[in-house]
Amino acid sequence: ENIPTGRNLEFPIEQERDYWQQVLTTRKLSASDRLQVEEKLQDAILKLHRKAGDEQIQKYKEDAAKYRNNLDDKKSALEQLVVANAKLYGDDSDQAKAAIKDVATINQEIHLRDLANLKASEEFKSSQKEKELDSEQAHIDHLADLNLISDREKLQRERDLEQKRYEIKRQALSDRMALWEAENKVTNDADPKEKQSIQNSAQELD
Repeated sequence: ENIPTGRNLEFPIEQERDYWQQVLTTRKLSASDRLQVEEKLQDAILKLHRKAGDEQIQKYKEDAAKYRNNLDDKKSALEQLVVANAKLYGDDSDQAKAAIKDVATINQEIHLRDLANLKASEEFKSSQKEKELDSEQAHIDHLADLNLISDREKLQRERDLEQKRYEIKRQALSDRMALWEAENKVTNDADPKEKQSIQNSAQELD
């Protein structure tokens, strides 16, 4: 029995797959008809695979957009997008390469965010240390006003404080330079004026 291969039939992909599967299992086919039906079935299965893959990719894209203010979750969605694109279109496909590029971009954003957080933390610590030294200075002045320490002892304590201030400022400048270099390594575009400002401050300090 010759079975039409249904070249002009248009079904939803799932029905198309089921149709050709039923033809294979329920009809007596010639060798040539069987080959054509098997090709139709494989084509329908491939379309379903692509459809599922495209739907998954779209979900990851939506997740990445949804998490635009949460870099870590956005990175996770983009990494899943890389895998999905590579699986569906191939590792060397434009889709996979574009997804990999997006992951590289988000990695850079995360790195810069972490550097900014580190900079803020170091600046806060340095500021707190300066405030502690201001408190020490006030305490020294108070002791001197009450004549509880000699002028010589007051001078020595103040010299010790100045050394501590120098070390704090020197460390702060060193930290700033390290952060500038780290940022420049990531972006290759760190502000050269910031670097010059750090160097000028270091020269003035010395």
